[in-house]
Amino acid sequence: MTERQSRIKKYFLMKNNFSFQRFFGLTLHYLYSMKRNPTRIIEILVWPSLELILFCFLTLSINTVNSNMLKLGLSILSGIVFWNFLARIIQETVAQFLDDAFSKNIQNIFITPISLFELTISLFFASFVKMCLSLLLLSILLIIFFPLFFSYIGYIGLIWTLFLIVFGCILSLFALSFIFLYGERMSFIGWFISTFIEIFSCVMYARDILPAPLKFISFFIPTSYIFESIRQYLSTGIFNPMDIIIPVYITFIFFLISLICLKYSYAYAKKAGILTKT
Repeated sequence: MTERQSRIKKYFLMKNNFSFQRFFGLTLHYLYSMKRNPTRIIEILVWPSLELILFCFLTLSINTVNSNMLKLGLSILSGIVFWNFLARIIQETVAQFLDDAFSKNIQNIFITPISLFELTISLFFASFVKMCLSLLLLSILLIIFFPLFFSYIGYIGLIWTLFLIVFGCILSLFALSFIFLYGERMSFIGWFISTFIEIFSCVMYARDILPAPLKFISFFIPTSYIFESIRQYLSTGIFNPMDIIIPVYITFIFFLISLICLKYSYAYAKKAGILTKT
């Protein structure tokens, strides 16, 4: 075996083995990118905060007009709070990746031994850290403006939060697949996917009001079960475990499909040279 063949073999061995050092370094890269792009801080912290304050006041206003409608206001506020977890994960993951694409740094990443798995895990972990900062700020604002929220939601809110974060990561894989296929032209894909899925997720309205075709589709969207469960819990105080079990099965199917899409779109991007053109 020649020296060149030995180097190539070593490169592919590194490419196919997970390295915590590469993962940690890439995660730091995405976290430090906030310093040179202050608009990311606005999107992560400022917009969700303003949106939350707005709907806190709306809930208080509904309660003032008719105290019997407090649960209606709470269901709207809960929808906004919990939807933020999913939407921010998608949008932040896409924004971080596109930031490298726009700065022409993506070529530097992919000529290194960093694997696709390490890249996606780093994107998710950095997005999760930023989302935790947003969650902390939102929790403080809820304590200030609407402290009753936590007493109504309780610990079950952690289950819903975890599920929405996981599903947000899976939808991010679809978003990355589109970027691999079409490059920078798909810069809107994070916002599009989160808004499109929101229609069928029944975030602030019951599934029954949807037209028949949309209602049928919503049964295949796992988040619709979550928000239906939230409204049921706020109305009756009863949590049905099936409201989590069914969407978990659907989410697993989404996960398998997203992995296939990501794998083949990435392979196509390398073959067509799309990554080097972005």
